Amino acid sequence: MFIGQYMRRRNRLIRILFLFLALMPACNIWGGPSANYYYFRTSSGGKIYCIIDNKTERTVKTTSKLSCRYKDSNFISVTFTRNVVQEVSGAVTIPSQVDLRHCDELYGIDESVGRYTVVGFLDDSFNGCSNLTSITLPSTTKTVAGAFINCTNLKTINLPTTIEYVSNNFAQGCERLEAVNVGSGQGVKYHSFDGILCREGEVYFCPPSCKSDVVLPSTIKAIGNDVFANHHALLSVKVNSGATIGNGAFKNCTNLKDVILCDGVKSIGSNAFSDCVSIEQINIPGSVKEIGNQAFKGCLSLVSVKLNEGLDCVNNQAFQDCMFLKNISFPQSLRKIWAEAFANCTSLENITFPEGGKCDYTGTGAFYFCSSIKEIQFPSSMGYIGEKAFMGCTALERVVLNPQIKEIDRYAFFGCSSLSSINLPKETKIYEETFMQCDNLVLP
Repeated sequence: MFIGQYMRRRNRLIRILFLFLALMPACNIWGGPSANYYYFRTSSGGKIYCIIDNKTERTVKTTSKLSCRYKDSNFISVTFTRNVVQEVSGAVTIPSQVDLRHCDELYGIDESVGRYTVVGFLDDSFNGCSNLTSITLPSTTKTVAGAFINCTNLKTINLPTTIEYVSNNFAQGCERLEAVNVGSGQGVKYHSFDGILCREGEVYFCPPSCKSDVVLPSTIKAIGNDVFANHHALLSVKVNSGATIGNGAFKNCTNLKDVILCDGVKSIGSNAFSDCVSIEQINIPGSVKEIGNQAFKGCLSLVSVKLNEGLDCVNNQAFQDCMFLKNISFPQSLRKIWAEAFANCTSLENITFPEGGKCDYTGTGAFYFCSSIKEIQFPSSMGYIGEKAFMGCTALERVVLNPQIKEIDRYAFFGCSSLSSINLPKETKIYEETFMQCDNLVLP
C-alpha cells in the first residue's frame, strides 16, 4: 500500500515537472495562461509592468520580472518568475500617479486596484526596450537601478531633481544615448550639464554619444573613475581648476586629441589618459603633485609633454610606450621617477634635469629601452639609479654622474652598447651586472 502511494505521488510530481517545463516558453506577456502581475498604462497607451513597493503607502516600482504560476487539477502549484520586455516605444513620460491594475491570466482577472505612486525603477525594468527613444521620470522617483540596460535606441533620459540614487549601470549598453538631463534646483544631489550626469559636484556618468567637445563648468570638483572611458566620439576636453581626474577617467578615448588642464587641477589618477592614441601634446600644471600610474601609457601620438614646477613625482609606467615622445624636461620640484615611468619611449632623445633640482631617485626600468637617448647629466641630488633604469638605451654615449651618488643598481645600463664615457665616483656602489654588455665602456 505504501509503495503504491509513493509511486502515485512520484508520478504526479513527474507530470507536474513536465508540464512546468512545457509551459515555461508560453508563460509570457503575450498570453501565457499563468502570468500574474501588476501594470499601468502610459498616456501613449504602452503597458508598464511593476511591483507593489508598499501597500500602506500605495507605492510601486517598475520591474521586468513577472510572477508565473501553474496549478493542476489537484491544486498542486508551481510558481516561478520570468523576464519580459516592457510594452513601450518612442518618447515616454511616466506620471507620478498611475491607475494600477492587477492581472491574473490563470483566472481571467484584469481589474483596477486604485491610484498608486511611482517611486523607483528596478534592475532590468526596461531591459531590451529597443523601440524606446526617450523617457521622462516623474518627480516622485527616488531610485533608478540598472533600469535601462540595452535600450539600444534610447537617446534621452530625463531625471527629476528629487532623485536620491542612480546606479552606475543604469544605462549600460545604451550606445545611442546622447543626454541624461536633471532639472535645476537648490540642494539637489544629482545635476547635469550638456547631458552629462553629475553627483554632488562629481562627473558621474557620460552618455556614450555625448557631444564631442566637453568643457567642465567651475562647479565640478571631480571626474569619477572611468566616466569617459571608451568614449570614441570625444575629441576635446577642458578640465577646470580645482578638479581631480579619477582612475581611468579618459582611458581609451581613441579620438581625444585636445586636452586642456587648467591651472589648479589637483590630480591625475591611474590610467587617466592611457591608450588615448590621438593626444599629441599635454601641459601638466604645477598644481598636480603626482602623475598617476600608467596615466599616459600607450599615448602613441604624444610628442610633447610639459611638466611644471610643483610636480613631486612621476609614478609607475606613467608615460610607458609613448613611442613618439622626443624631449622631457623635469622641474626642480621633482623628487622621484618611479618604475618604468618612460619605458619604451623609443624616440626620446633628450632628458633634462635642472641645476639645483631635487630628484634623488630613478626607479626600476625608468627609461628602459629608450633607444634614442644619447647623453644624460644627472643632478647633484641624484642618489640612486634603479635596476634596469637605462637598460637597452643603445644610443647612449655619455653619462655625467654627481659625486654624491650612492648606488647604481644591477643591470642599470645593461646593453648600452654605445656608452663610452662615464665619470664613476669611487664611493658609488655598483654591481657586476650594472654595466654588463657595455662593450665600448672602460671603467676606471
